[in-house]
Amino acid sequence: PTPLPPLTMLKEAFVALLNLPEPKLATLLADVHANGNKVSNSAGDHARTPSSLCIPPNGEFKGQMQVMIDELQDPDSQKRMLAAVALGKTRCRDALQVLEKCAKYDHEEEVRRIAINAIGAMGSCSRIWSSRRSQSPFCSLRDLQADLRLSVVEALQRIGGTDVTAALVQLSKDPEASVRVAAAWALGDVHIADADKPLKEMLNDENLNVGIAAAKALSKLGSRYALVSSIAKLKSKDWETRHNAATMLEHIGSSEALPGLLELLQDPMWKVRVKAALALGKIRQAAAVPSLRACLQEADIYVQAAAAKALSYFDILDGVPLLLQRVQDSSEENRKEAIRALGEIGGPEVIPVLQGALGDQHHEVRVAAAKALTKFGDLGGVSVLLCDLKKGDYAARRDAASCLGTIGCSSALPALMEGLRDRHQAVRRECAIALGAIGHAGAIPLLEEGRSDRFQQVRRAIEAALRTLKAKQVLQRAG
Repeated sequence: PTPLPPLTMLKEAFVALLNLPEPKLATLLADVHANGNKVSNSAGDHARTPSSLCIPPNGEFKGQMQVMIDELQDPDSQKRMLAAVALGKTRCRDALQVLEKCAKYDHEEEVRRIAINAIGAMGSCSRIWSSRRSQSPFCSLRDLQADLRLSVVEALQRIGGTDVTAALVQLSKDPEASVRVAAAWALGDVHIADADKPLKEMLNDENLNVGIAAAKALSKLGSRYALVSSIAKLKSKDWETRHNAATMLEHIGSSEALPGLLELLQDPMWKVRVKAALALGKIRQAAAVPSLRACLQEADIYVQAAAAKALSYFDILDGVPLLLQRVQDSSEENRKEAIRALGEIGGPEVIPVLQGALGDQHHEVRVAAAKALTKFGDLGGVSVLLCDLKKGDYAARRDAASCLGTIGCSSALPALMEGLRDRHQAVRRECAIALGAIGHAGAIPLLEEGRSDRFQQVRRAIEAALRTLKAKQVLQRAG
């Protein structure tokens, strides 16, 4: 078999191994260790499998428990990670205490993350917290970084039950919006009686995505609170409140909101009218069609595009000819928005127009056209993006790299790897993000070189891409 890369390249990926059957996990990790971490002993240099990997089938782990616990204290972080994985696979309550300590206090973030996921993998076994809840590993989160707190949310979802309520409520008030969003989803998934109160509070979160997640979680739990409160907010004097309420109703999707949303199509703020039109499209009530058709005559491109997209949900394409005309508009912004809407609506008649837009003098219009065309296959859009990435100004290069990553274009790998050496930091950052999204291991050497980039945002993007690529390698190896 092809040797695996050094173990130092695979740290993040061990989280994925927690779902493997015990015998397969043992074989895979032993193979990884043998290829990546040779040690010397009296018999000469040869690969040695650490005791934490000697996992017998059928879950018979208890005889090795103390040895695995000892390895969790080993100075070698790689051994600690392997031990945490093995302890999590035991699903034995005796392993919980040492994993809690590791999740709290290990000095390496990767080890702590794996310990957190190992506790989650123990599932209902971790409900031992009910007898000593104050000692729960997830009730003291101040010293955890944001991405580790996201891992905590995922672990709590896997554990489930009322014992996780306190930790999830604490996470619902996290300073990071991404953590609050994840906590809202988790509260909706674990089906606990006390979930309503924190989710209702989250509806008013300053971050709209948190409110949307809370609204959907409440609906999942069978609560009408988010629906009723959002309908009431449609009449608010504050346009942002009306806008956010319409956005939530778009995601809730209840016909009860129809009258209030129809009124919002006359709102003085165009952003509110856009959200009202999109929400009506998602609700799909025939009574909304006449009002949506009237919106097609609006001068504002965003409202017109939203109405055209909403009508397409009814298989009504009245807005397509109007948007095709807008592609010829003198305004760059109008052309770009019309192209985006046409790409979402689709249809064979839009392809020639989108191809024509690839020659637009403004790079943002070209990028929008290229992205829209990828939904119909490679019809020339990728070539334009590659040209922009190589020869455009910095903004064109940045946007082209971002789009290539979004569409997952593997043929762009050479150009994106070359872009890691671009003179502008924004281009290097987007190229790193794109390479992580495309997920080809050939980019790893160049990404490794970029770890010393003098800009923090670039370094962060490179580290994230490396974690993704190395995790993918192990998953492919695991089959």
